[in-house]
Parts: sequence; C-alpha cells; structure tokens
Amino acid sequence: MNRTTWWLGSIGVLSLVVIACLVAFVIPGSCITCSDQPSNTGCFRAAVLDHVHQSSRNGGGTKENIKLNLKLYETAAKTAKEQGADIIVFPENGIVYGIGSRANALKYGEVLPESKTSMCTDSYASSHPIAYQLACLAKEHQMFVAADMIDVQTCQTKSCPIDKKYAFNTAVLFDRNGYLLGKYHKMHPFGELQFNVPPKDELVVIETEIGRLSMQVCFDLIYNKPGVVLASQDKIDTMLFPTWWFDELPFLAASQYQMSWAFGNKINLLASNIHLVAVGSKGSGIFAGGHGQFEVISEPDAKARILVATLPINARSDAQCSMDSKKIEVPQMVPIPSNVIYNYQMMNLTENTVKKLDPSMEAISACDGGVCCQLNYQMDQSSIKSDEEYYLIVTNRTRPGAYPWTEEYCGLVLCPHMTKLDTCKQISSNNPLQTKFLYAKLSGEFSSETHVYPSVIGSEHKVLPKDGGLWTYEDEKTDVGAKKQKFFITFGNKEERKSYTISTIGLYGRVYARDPPYEQKPLGESIPL
Repeated sequence: MNRTTWWLGSIGVLSLVVIACLVAFVIPGSCITCSDQPSNTGCFRAAVLDHVHQSSRNGGGTKENIKLNLKLYETAAKTAKEQGADIIVFPENGIVYGIGSRANALKYGEVLPESKTSMCTDSYASSHPIAYQLACLAKEHQMFVAADMIDVQTCQTKSCPIDKKYAFNTAVLFDRNGYLLGKYHKMHPFGELQFNVPPKDELVVIETEIGRLSMQVCFDLIYNKPGVVLASQDKIDTMLFPTWWFDELPFLAASQYQMSWAFGNKINLLASNIHLVAVGSKGSGIFAGGHGQFEVISEPDAKARILVATLPINARSDAQCSMDSKKIEVPQMVPIPSNVIYNYQMMNLTENTVKKLDPSMEAISACDGGVCCQLNYQMDQSSIKSDEEYYLIVTNRTRPGAYPWTEEYCGLVLCPHMTKLDTCKQISSNNPLQTKFLYAKLSGEFSSETHVYPSVIGSEHKVLPKDGGLWTYEDEKTDVGAKKQKFFITFGNKEERKSYTISTIGLYGRVYARDPPYEQKPLGESIPL
C-alpha cells in the first residue's frame, strides 16, 4: 500500500494516524493441545514483526512481491522460534499490498474455510498459496501465526455486492499444527473501497493454551468493537493486531496509542506494523496492559526487525513475567535506502481550548465543553530553550473529516511554531529536545462514558515506560449514574529533583457512545491498499 499522507481534519481527509485496519470474522476457536506448550508459570513468549515491504526490482509485479514478503516472513518466524516464541504476529497488508482495485482484491484473495481446517496440506498448495505457506510456517516452527490476507466469499442475498462476492481485509490465526483457528474481517475499513464491510459484528474469541485470543485490524483500534467491547466484558486476554498505521501527533502515533489502548483496557496487545517512516508508519510493540509493561520497536530508519518478549497468559493475573525482550534485525530480500525522514501528521486543533505554559509558573488550567484539565508542573529553569514552547490543549468535540468520531482529551504538548492558538505547524520535533521538566501532574475531568487512554512521550517521539515509577496513571471513577470521572498522570518526583525531556503528556478520551454511525467512504485521494 503506497500511502501518501492524508489529513482527516476539517479540510477533508484525515491522514490520520490510524490508517487502514482489518476487521475480524469469527470462527469459534477451540482450545487445542499442542506440543512445545508454554511453561506452567502463567507466561508465554510472543513475537511481532516491524515489517519493511519487499518489492521486486525486476518488474515481477504483485506475484513476485508476495513471494518476497513471504520469504522475509519465513526468516522472521525462524528467528522468533529461536528466541522461544509461542506466537508471531505479522502486519496488515504485509503480503499483498498496493493492489488498488476491486478486481485485484478478488484476484489475490483466497476463499478461506469457515471452520477449523488443516491448511498445510497438498490440497491447498495451489488453490490457497498464501494460506498454505502461512499454515506450513506455523507447523514447521510449532508456533501460532497471525497474519493479514484477503478472504473472498460468495454472496447470494439481496444486499450482496453487484459482483455477488465479498472481499474482506482479514486477520487470520493458525495453530502450531497449521490449522486455521479463526479469521476476522476488518469491521472499519479506512477507505479501502475494494473491500467490503462485514454484514454483522465479528467478535472473535479463540481459546488456546496461551490464553483467550482475539483479532482486530488497524482502524478498528479507534472504535469500541471488537476490542473494547470484548475487553470490557473480560472475554479476552490478548488482542492480536495487524496494522498499517500512519502516525498523527500528539496522541495517535502507533506505539503511543497501542500502549495507551492496552493500558486503558488492561489486556495484552501484540501489534505488528508496516515500517515506512517516509509516510509516518513506524511502531510495533508487545504490551502487557494489565501489568503496565511494554516493549516497542519505533526506529526512524528503513530496517525490518522482530521484537520478542514474555507476557502473562492471563492479562489481569498476578503472574510475574519478566519481559526479557529481544530486538533482532531481519535481513531484507530487497533493501531500501535508510536516508529517510520521519513524516508524521499533526492534529487539527480547531475546536480546542489552547493555553500557553509560562515556564516561570507552576500551574495552568482550562476547560472546553465541560471537559476540565489542570496541569501542575515545575520546569528546569536552566534547560529552557525559548523556541520549545509548551501548551495545554483541551477539547470535547466530534472530530471533522471523512471518518468522524467523538473525543475528549487533556494534553501537555510541545509546539515550537504555534502561529495561532489553533494552528500548530509542527507538533513535537524529530530533533532532541533541551527543555526539561522536574515534575508534571496532569488531571482531567471527563464525562462518565469516556474511555481515557494515558501516554507520556519523551524526546524524539520515544514512548516513556512506567517502569521504576517514572510516571503513574490513576482514575477516580464516580458512582454509577454520576456525570463526571477524573483521571491523573503524574510524571517525575518533586523530591528527587531529576529532570526529563517531554514532548507530550496525554489523557486521550474516546466517547464511543456519541460517535456518529460508521460509514465506509472514499478518502478523497487514491489510497492503494
């Protein structure tokens, strides 16, 4: 998918962060007995690929590209198994990409079965070449494999597409023996008009020896189904998340939002992303949301890598699982130049209340549409750089654009070039920051139905860990029926007098109950997915 940057702001298409995501179609999974099971410590080991598309340089076209990308997958899976991985997750559009048209979606899609089926058999080798190779990858390395492909199904009802076929952007899961355990059809395509929206909700839950697994794809992470609904009902432990995400600052960069989503929903998240920094795509991670632990890959280069780490089978259990993370480069079949610049999108600050921080002061507050925010802070006066200006931003709005949704948030953000209070030409910076904070506490009062996702971002867009108490997150939820709830992020320690660079502290809230109905629409620009 050769994506250019888009803007989902009031002007039109939101290049949003979030770009194309898959939605899942449910095959009821069963807990199967597999060899090489995880130990009885209550932990398992997972891997995700931060993938660089492999493209033929000899004019081989899509078929050749598919072969090259599957070859890289083979290397990644072998390396992951050597690190003890029980499961590996591959990204959205990692195998088939840049197809653009409906005809190509049908051409490169495969008719996937609806029930648990062994697909590493000769009968599938020619008819289902992609599913066959993924299934055999799982069987060869005795590990679960989650990936993204195109599922094509015939349709006979009156509401069918004109060609009597469904083509779905689909997440699939194979077990250690090459059986297809489940598939999920992306419920919220971001544009992607070559694909269909599934006719009914797909809330996939698959019971395995490494916990209760589900799947969603990219843009699904913005909505309450499937992930938020399943997590709130305590039906899953781990969400498998193939994605091709386009970063939008200050709240919706890939690793940032993955972390805050996992923390906010208190479940595990295994996120595999496309790595293409020129269009703002970087950031894969493994998140133990119930334990406040994570590891990410988010480098501003052009290298493919796998991340391997250990996390609890039961996301909300007391199991003590040392992450023991490893980041390993995966050799590319067709290397690409590394002299690229990370180009990210920036949020449109219209309908925000924006106030500038005074470095000599220690408190600031603002309200917008009933959302009220307070920031208490201390800045290291010796470190202050005059063009590194910080602002408190607050909103309660339905975001404009092709795909509107309702958000409430409080944020401390860096904006070196604020021309007007609603126009920041550059949120954050690719360069190292100099201004430091000794302490900051951001508190926000939100409506009772808001789901709030916390994050703290340091210099050069690095997601800062909670380990060692660097920052803490608390909620003060009110009784049922109350109209408000409060959330707090505390960063640093007043007594220790240590200082840190920060680009963002965010309490990003989603009000799913007030979202306009989702409707698949063109984005106004060609997005070859």
